[in-house]
Amino acid sequence: MRSIYIPKNVVDDTLATPPVVGKRLLPSFRALLAPLGLPPGVQGPIEILENHEVEKFENQTEIHKTAADLWIGISGAVTFVTGGEVVEPRERAGADGSVNPNEIRGEGIRNGIEHVVGPGDILYIPPGDPHTHFGTGRLFIIKIPVTVPA
Repeated sequence: MRSIYIPKNVVDDTLATPPVVGKRLLPSFRALLAPLGLPPGVQGPIEILENHEVEKFENQTEIHKTAADLWIGISGAVTFVTGGEVVEPRERAGADGSVNPNEIRGEGIRNGIEHVVGPGDILYIPPGDPHTHFGTGRLFIIKIPVTVPA
């Protein structure tokens, strides 16, 4: 694998993308990440996520067993709920019907802790920690793979 450089002008161009209601990964990094050979729809190791007018628990709750998430606030305010207990947990199903036991989804979190991430704030979510988010803002998301002990 080789290093991938993302110049500031690409970040600026990405952030100039007009907002769209809902949750989405902004597309500008996709071409730069192409050398990684990621299949369509697979998130890269660094992306910019946009939440725009996302309501609480509109996003599915997630647990990643083999990756940590590092969130860095760029603009707006996104509220994360972490920890607690996942409501209606299930293994993530792929478009082809396969399931991924390392990715759990759910309909919410009971007894979680709220964190508001704004510009310059950083939130680290370790593997296995339930999380969901809502609000309006943009954040860098950095995926940190981990090795799960056997």
